[in-house]
Amino acid sequence: MNIDRIKFIILLPCVLLCISHLGHAEIGYEPFGFSQKRWNDMRKAIEDGRVPGEKMEVSTMSVQAIELPPPAPGAVVELPYESRLAITGRKLIGINLKYTKYDLPLENRTQEQTSMDMKQELQVKIKGQVAKKISVNVDFDDTVADKRDISVVYRGDPDEFIQDLSFGDINMSLPGTEFVGYSKQAFGIKLVTKRKGWNATYIASQSKGTPETK
Repeated sequence: MNIDRIKFIILLPCVLLCISHLGHAEIGYEPFGFSQKRWNDMRKAIEDGRVPGEKMEVSTMSVQAIELPPPAPGAVVELPYESRLAITGRKLIGINLKYTKYDLPLENRTQEQTSMDMKQELQVKIKGQVAKKISVNVDFDDTVADKRDISVVYRGDPDEFIQDLSFGDINMSLPGTEFVGYSKQAFGIKLVTKRKGWNATYIASQSKGTPETK
């Protein structure tokens, strides 16, 4: 066998071993290995339009919760389950625009005159029951003079101390006799109580309407 060929066969493993150590030292070569996590990360990066291996910037901005303002007082009204109210009404807003032009205006009158009149009407009726023992009756009409009837009445059970409690437009009447009877409408509070066979009526009112005597 040729001596040069023998030298080459002996030196070849040494050269390959040196190249292998050089690759590990400078290039940073690592043996190939499969990782399911790296594969999933790479696939997700491609699906998101990013380069595999690119680090994602995590936002550190804090999000503050927005507090809604509390509801306006009186905007929400909760009624008991037994409540029944019927509300009807009408609101009218009318505008009358008048334009006048004179062919021969007078000395104290302009040739053109414009006038506008506005008319508003409101009619509201509320009738029903709030809870079990309270009834409500409201009749408002600004087209009729003194048409503002408001009545809130509480009716107690036969064994309760308070038998009747009325607020608003109440009717003050005395039991009629053969010769005299009295009835008058007023705005105020009326309380009727009962205790051991004794009945009492209390009234605090402002005069309304005209008294009637017969």
